[in-house]
Amino acid sequence: MTKQVVQNVGAFTQGIKDKINENFTELYLDGLAIPKVAEVLLTAAELGGSETATSFTFPSTGAIFLDAWVNVTNEEAGGTMDVGTAGTSNDPDGILDGVSLAATGYVGQVAGATGALRGLYMTGSDPVTVTSSGDLNSCEATLYVSYLELPSI
Repeated sequence: MTKQVVQNVGAFTQGIKDKINENFTELYLDGLAIPKVAEVLLTAAELGGSETATSFTFPSTGAIFLDAWVNVTNEEAGGTMDVGTAGTSNDPDGILDGVSLAATGYVGQVAGATGALRGLYMTGSDPVTVTSSGDLNSCEATLYVSYLELPSI
């Protein structure tokens, strides 16, 4: 399941952002591009050891990929994960590379884990993929992908 949530750094307090995100799935401001965060729940189906498309695809109008992080809610000892894209950009570890899933909490925003696609234009309809280090059948995590959705011209 994927939700679009607001990420407007500095404009709202965290409490206000949380309230907005609980009540709206998308927020558009007069057709202007605004930062968004996709929230993608990852379960054993996505963490089966091979590259697997998630439920999130970059918007058809295109996007600039900003950042990504993972919240591990059920760890897997020794487990790691790459996050990338299929489609035109086709970079299986271009978003996050070798993120540890061995402890609960937020991971991914560390030196060396950020992939090569950060700050780049993502062709519309490129699916985000995950590749785990093996069959991580007990691991559960949520992937967050921050991006700037470009307006249609």
